[in-house]
Amino acid sequence: MGPLHPRVPHIPDDGLSDSRRWRKHLLKRLTRWHQRLLKDAARFDALDDEAVHAFRKRLKRLRYGLQFARTCLPGEGIKRYLKVLTPLQTSLGDFNDAHTALEHCRRWPA
Repeated sequence: MGPLHPRVPHIPDDGLSDSRRWRKHLLKRLTRWHQRLLKDAARFDALDDEAVHAFRKRLKRLRYGLQFARTCLPGEGIKRYLKVLTPLQTSLGDFNDAHTALEHCRRWPA
């Protein structure tokens, strides 16, 4: 049986304090997730249903990561960003629910 906790990534010793090193690592990860969302958003109209669902899941992961980061990172930027992400995630969830309902309706006999 595997460990009960997630694997902690190795962060090299770069002369920074532990808290600064973790903040740097956290910002790097959040930035990568943000850039991936921007890339997908730029071609959103071309995404198929499965890719839209994956986009929504990545958006959710970024949002939860930002909510966690609010406790470690100063400033109002994260709070403002979350105000944008939250309704976007809700809209994508509504879209997914409508799409799923439509697919179920199409399977019903005439």
